[in-house]
Amino acid sequence: MNNMNQILRKCAVVVAMLLAFAVSLSAQNTLTGRVTSENGSPLPGVYVLEKGTSNATITDVDGNFSLKVASTSPALVFQMLGMVDQEIPIGNRTRFE
Repeated sequence: MNNMNQILRKCAVVVAMLLAFAVSLSAQNTLTGRVTSENGSPLPGVYVLEKGTSNATITDVDGNFSLKVASTSPALVFQMLGMVDQEIPIGNRTRFE
């Protein structure tokens, strides 16, 4: 009987861990956007960083990006060599232009 209790406890721990993982995945937002210059030209190669983390992506040749961030992330930081970094609060937004 002790053996069965141990197996049930281990199963309960595994189920709890899987539920915690599922909740953490659902607490993410996918942010998308397009980075352009002041004259509206797309900017490829811009580093888009979730503030306070190492989670980042780079814009494609058309300046587009997609990044999954934690729902509690305060801002995105946009970095490009030779340019001043820009920090934009996320708020309730999921699209950035």
